[in-house]
Amino acid sequence: MTRHLCSPIITKTAADFRVSLTCRPPLERKQAMEVILGIDIGGSTTKIVGLRTDGSVVSMLRVRAEDQVTSLYGALGNYLTSNRLSLRDVRRVVLTGVGASYVEGDIYGLPTCKVGEFSASGTGALALSGQSSAVVVSMGTGNAFLWASPDGIRHLC
Repeated sequence: MTRHLCSPIITKTAADFRVSLTCRPPLERKQAMEVILGIDIGGSTTKIVGLRTDGSVVSMLRVRAEDQVTSLYGALGNYLTSNRLSLRDVRRVVLTGVGASYVEGDIYGLPTCKVGEFSASGTGALALSGQSSAVVVSMGTGNAFLWASPDGIRHLC
């Protein structure tokens, strides 16, 4: 069983980072892509987003399931099918959220790593907001207040 450790990295500035909540048609299948999948396995919902190597978003998807592992694999299959992607198109999978603790090793042989939920939330908030530091509020099944800065992410309460 291989374990990969990684930390979130901001590769795009907020001005260049584009996120759309509207549905887009599936990608036309021309040649193999290299996509990084970010999957947040929450207590009630699993969210998945694909990023191209240039940092642009392929699409986003939400799946509800009572079992986190079922939700993970269901979301992954749905995402790949909806976007006309194959496992060969996925460079790596990055997991976060409470349900990530139920996953050991690589998913379908793809390099898989875990990022702490606070680190993912704080780093993502800075990337999307364009701020260098901020108080970040993460609201979902559970809530958290974080301090995010270039020095790292700190849980406040």
